[in-house]
Amino acid sequence: MLFLQFAQMSLTRFIQVYIVQGIYGLFYIYMALMILKKDRKKLNRLLSGFYLSAGIAVIINIIYVSITVELIVRAFHFTVYFLFCFAFCFILLFILTLSKLAEIITVSRQSIIMIIYCILLLFLLIIPNGFEISAGTNWVPVWNPFFYYMLQSFVFAS
Repeated sequence: MLFLQFAQMSLTRFIQVYIVQGIYGLFYIYMALMILKKDRKKLNRLLSGFYLSAGIAVIINIIYVSITVELIVRAFHFTVYFLFCFAFCFILLFILTLSKLAEIITVSRQSIIMIIYCILLLFLLIIPNGFEISAGTNWVPVWNPFFYYMLQSFVFAS
């Protein structure tokens, strides 16, 4: 049974998560759909991939913020940061394609870059105590500095 914690959530966190992030999530998904509606060229698919990945991450964050089952919260939390960081892979590929490297960055090479990026992000799961999110932290994530720096290095490397 999922225990929800709406009553324990502060007004500031409620506004930030449900209103502000909700608007961002819907805006990102709207942008992705508008880009794809305009045209489905390679560049448009890559740019919409960024918006979809980030938008879905925000929507998942909205879903899990009120759940108090630790295993589910940990899985959702990692999924949110995985999708958010993976969005930057789409930006990297978009920029590489935009900078006239389209001949070099073929679809197969794009797939290889995405797979490598996924594998690197999944390696974050094996960092011991990478992040803690539980009743002891009031269901707010507390990151291990090593986990945080590794996550940031993946984002900034792209």
